[in-house]
Amino acid sequence: MRISAFQLIKRLDNKLLFFIFAIILAFILSFASVNIYRDIVSNIQQEKLHESASRIAENLLALSSNSKAMNAVELLGKVNNDIKLAAKNAIPPDSPQVIKLLKILVHEFNASNAFVMNNEGTIVDYYTKKKTSGTGKNLSYRSYYLSAMKGHENIFAAVGTNSFKRGLYHAAPIYAEYNSKSEVIGVIVIKVGFKQIESLLKEREEPVLLISPENIVFSANNDAWLFNALPNSKQMLSDEKKAKRYGPLIKENKIIPFPMQVNFETKTAKNEFNEYSINVTSLDWNDRWGTWHLVLMSNFSTWFKHEVELLINFCVFVVSFLIFIIIYSYMGHRKAQIQTRKLEQELLEIHKQTQSSIEYASLIQQTLIPDKDKFNRYLTDYFTIWQPKNIVGGDIYLFETLRNDDEFLLMVIDCTGHGVPGAFVTMLVKALERQLISKIVNDQNHAVSPAEILQYFNKNMKKMLKQYDEKTKSNAGFDGGIVYYHRKQNKVLFSGAETNLFYTDQGNIKIIKGNRHSVGYKKSNENYQFNDHEIQITPGFQFYLTTDGFIDQNGGNKQFPLGKKRFKKMLEKVSHLKMKEQQKILLKELKAYQKDNERNDDITVIGFKF
Repeated sequence: MRISAFQLIKRLDNKLLFFIFAIILAFILSFASVNIYRDIVSNIQQEKLHESASRIAENLLALSSNSKAMNAVELLGKVNNDIKLAAKNAIPPDSPQVIKLLKILVHEFNASNAFVMNNEGTIVDYYTKKKTSGTGKNLSYRSYYLSAMKGHENIFAAVGTNSFKRGLYHAAPIYAEYNSKSEVIGVIVIKVGFKQIESLLKEREEPVLLISPENIVFSANNDAWLFNALPNSKQMLSDEKKAKRYGPLIKENKIIPFPMQVNFETKTAKNEFNEYSINVTSLDWNDRWGTWHLVLMSNFSTWFKHEVELLINFCVFVVSFLIFIIIYSYMGHRKAQIQTRKLEQELLEIHKQTQSSIEYASLIQQTLIPDKDKFNRYLTDYFTIWQPKNIVGGDIYLFETLRNDDEFLLMVIDCTGHGVPGAFVTMLVKALERQLISKIVNDQNHAVSPAEILQYFNKNMKKMLKQYDEKTKSNAGFDGGIVYYHRKQNKVLFSGAETNLFYTDQGNIKIIKGNRHSVGYKKSNENYQFNDHEIQITPGFQFYLTTDGFIDQNGGNKQFPLGKKRFKKMLEKVSHLKMKEQQKILLKELKAYQKDNERNDDITVIGFKF
């Protein structure tokens, strides 16, 4: 059959247009997948930021409006008769019985001073550790006095006029009778320092600010930000009464602009180098000038891992492009009688290129596998077998040092499927693992628990993939085992999800069974509690972790799976040898048992001793 030059050019043009279209769509899908990944990670991080803000806000209230100091002045204002007599001017100023009570308050709560005011705002009893007296001063203009005289217990934070130090005034009304429905006849006040609140905020590494109603940074975990002005602060400070909170700081121009651009509407803040997500939580101190706010910031750049985004981008592009090639091949198959040998050769070349792309994806996946230096740092002898079934696979093992040189985590994970789909899930596991390791490293006091780690994976994989019910199309997860080793304590903790830990004890192979529950799938219980198993290490102990690819491989005379019993016998046979020799024999035995059968699954086996 003859083909004209015009027909040939037209056919080539159609093919070129199809491939350009396929490449463009593959790029669009790959970048869309990265955006989905970023949305998932952003939602998780925003929720963590909200939880941190709520926890710090609760602790702040416990140190202020819900504190023992606040409860003490509230109670004295309601029930103490001497305080009531002092407020009525029924006993002389600075009477011994009242001063004794104020002295107890100051020393009990490490306060700077405590005092009683009558209904005109004049101090009638005053106690301080210093040899000064405030008795006789009229402070009726003070915000805390005005609020308390209206029956509102309140917290008022301010800067000392002479000391330049910040303090919290805990003010409560003094009632004529022994209940809060009677007439307010005065105010009782205790002033405490800011050290406890400052210490609480400085426990957080990322930026945290305590903002006054005038939009001034009153406390922070960075001293350079103190008394920095946020948007609208100048307008608020133009009110002379509101400005009194800051005393001489305004006169000496010590209130300066905050070094970041903060936008409370978009909940973002940024400077020259970084952009932050912010969470704003209100604190109700009954401050008559407005509400206080706790502001937490989290750096966007720490949320996303470039290598994970690159792997997602590349793998989605490859898979999308493959799908388009398959569609193109299927359409071409219906016209197979008119295809030429040249067209077949072109398809073969495309296949080779696709194969090369998947092989390159394998190189990217291999970067997730820990290097030998980490193993050599902790283990006297070990071997690793990692053999994906289809160039890339769903098996992965991870080795992470933690807060010092005395502890590490080893994870052997068997994700859903194999090939490219399995590789996608390993990528998600790695992303979650990095978040988890960062959380452990930043919390020096938290005891490491493999069971809690499996629970973290289980909850967050279901959340990332939205696998809460049967309507969800995806159903991905993993089986795996996690070993935690602490050198000083000479112990191993193990927890498994459908995965067992094999170990030698005086030449015998023993098995610690993992929980019969997988991680992350639709049917996985989000609140399932995995179990930790502790092993005290003695000389001669050797440990083995394996995914089901080795044990489930078909072979033998009856084409049965190899099974745990055969695997255990293999270990008993080789356990007296060096780990590298054990590796060679295990692979040789597997190959002999498999014979000509196709590989069932990805295979990962790790053996080690301390």
